[in-house]
Amino acid sequence: MRSNLTKKPLFFILFIFIAYLSLSFSAYAIDKTGIQIARLTGEQWQAKKIHLTLNPHNNYFSATIQSFKFNNVIFKNLKIQCKKGTYSRLLIHCEQGTLSLAGGLIKGKNRFSLHYDAVKNSLSLTFPKLSILGGTAKISFKQDAKTWQASIKTKQLKHAVIQKTLQRLFKLTLPVELAGTHQLTLTAKNTQKQTSITLKSQLYNIALSNKESTIAAENLRATFVLNASQIHKKKNPTWVMQTELKIPQGEVYYQPFYIEIAQPIAIKIRSRYLKNRFIIDSLDYNHKNTLKFHLTGQFRQRKAWQLQALHIQLPTTPLTSIYQNYLQDILAESMLGELDLSGNIAANIQLKNKKQQVVINIDKLNIKDKKSRFYVEDLALGLHWKNTQHKHVSVMRWKKAKIGKKLSIGHSELRFHAVKNNIALNRAWHIPILDGALHINNFELKKWGDPKVNWQMQGYLQPISLTSLSKALDIPTLHGELSGMIPNITYKNNTVTLGGALLMQVFEGTIIMHTLSLKNPLGKIPILRADVDLNQINLGVLTKVYEEFGEVQGGLSGKIRDLHLIKWKPVGFDAYFATAEESRLPRKISQKAVSNLSSISGNSAADRVSRGVLQLFKQFSYAKLGLGCRLKNNICTMRGAMPAKQGYYIVKGGGLPRIDVMGYNTRVNWQTLLNRLKNIANAKNPVIKP
Repeated sequence: MRSNLTKKPLFFILFIFIAYLSLSFSAYAIDKTGIQIARLTGEQWQAKKIHLTLNPHNNYFSATIQSFKFNNVIFKNLKIQCKKGTYSRLLIHCEQGTLSLAGGLIKGKNRFSLHYDAVKNSLSLTFPKLSILGGTAKISFKQDAKTWQASIKTKQLKHAVIQKTLQRLFKLTLPVELAGTHQLTLTAKNTQKQTSITLKSQLYNIALSNKESTIAAENLRATFVLNASQIHKKKNPTWVMQTELKIPQGEVYYQPFYIEIAQPIAIKIRSRYLKNRFIIDSLDYNHKNTLKFHLTGQFRQRKAWQLQALHIQLPTTPLTSIYQNYLQDILAESMLGELDLSGNIAANIQLKNKKQQVVINIDKLNIKDKKSRFYVEDLALGLHWKNTQHKHVSVMRWKKAKIGKKLSIGHSELRFHAVKNNIALNRAWHIPILDGALHINNFELKKWGDPKVNWQMQGYLQPISLTSLSKALDIPTLHGELSGMIPNITYKNNTVTLGGALLMQVFEGTIIMHTLSLKNPLGKIPILRADVDLNQINLGVLTKVYEEFGEVQGGLSGKIRDLHLIKWKPVGFDAYFATAEESRLPRKISQKAVSNLSSISGNSAADRVSRGVLQLFKQFSYAKLGLGCRLKNNICTMRGAMPAKQGYYIVKGGGLPRIDVMGYNTRVNWQTLLNRLKNIANAKNPVIKP
């Protein structure tokens, strides 16, 4: 009897006075009507300054506890009164009782009835309307020698009050701020054969948010139902549970996911809990007209809970609704944030112990960027991934695609293996681009999903007409072909590196790029370094494209060393371009080109004779032209075709009519030089030496 009662502190306090049980007090004084106790302690509870009063004439009983501590939670000024009852060593019966408690957990004096029969080992306790947590609750509890049952039915519990009470009484700070109301119905029953619990919870107008603004909800409504039972047996007693959650409306944000619930969401779960194991026999997620999937799983507890098995099945589902409801807001800041999208997706994901497998099938996918940046028609994907060494060929193909409005990409098929965190081509990949193609002989990606991700590729570019390419890119018409070998491109330590050289054939000459590296290619601050060689560029073809500069005939070669770009803006290089000595092309320069070259050098005046000569002829002969810039600390150190007594020659005249274009400024601010190039049509006349 003693050990059972010490687990029930309130009844234990009643029996102190009624049954005169032999327990130890730290200090007490007894008069004719009551008992005062300084401190009383039981299992996981402690009461201080207890005052018990009994009037045997009218069966009045009261108990006042100034401080009551239960499981480290302290309650103040607990008062129990019974105006009408019956009391003896074996029976406590209270028909009209009241309970009050300071601190805000419950308000006012709350009526209750109590009946305890020690002979029958029965107990009955009822609160018809308990004012608690900003709402009300009807509570009943009944127990006999073999069974017990309890029920709780609440109305209008306020989440803000619940949160404040948890913080004050339990020192528990929730990670979110809550608002809204809550109704709950709970019934529980225990017999010799089994224990059963039924819970129904209804949430209204829920709003929540955290300080970091990573979690939020507005106008959320939900209904939660739980049915759980446990059959009593000596070996492996098991809880069997059926759970259902319905969310008819609301907005939910859980960074980076945002869902506006216009169509109801229903989640049904059948599960079991037994010693050290939790088994999900089925979980069905149904977002009406949007997304459905089926899940099974198993967890085991050792030192911590570990996932042992998982199986997710996504039936064929339209991608449009998934994109609009689940993905678009996540991708809002990327190029995939504004798409017209159609097609279907199905998936099967399995995990068992250490074996994992993912199968994804996408069919008839059409993607159109609303800003006309790209377009893909009839894309299909069959992805087969495993974390074992077994290889299964995955395939992706599309009918046609487009970058921008005019850069067309033809039908292509990609075949690859996806094993563990590696992806490798199964065969060469051919991608038609305009009238040429990109041919990738080899591509291998390793450790994707890992900070040490790296990849490498080799291939070549089949000739693409620069005329077609320039039209597709809406730039001035270029002539020649873009082609070249891609000897070896690697990505490692967040840096793309070109091994060997990339050759492009343009303007009847070649441009060769080598020692290229691009650090942080997808980040906010990309950094590019490279060396570039130009060989035998036909200036006549080049200046026909850029007519505003003026016509120049002849061959041009040059180099750019230590090219250094940060956020695609030059911060350093050493560049020099000059007449290709081996070129047999005529060397002519127009009046307009002379004027513009002079403006680049920064000349602001010309003598009258020279100005007159410039006006007499529309075209001049030259022996050599050259211009160089070494950029460092935002200053260009300029040089020309050859030094002069004062300054340097940009154009060294030769033949008749001839002209010399001089440069005098050897140090020019880089932004000033850029402005001169942008405003080249407004350049001043050159210095002319006959």
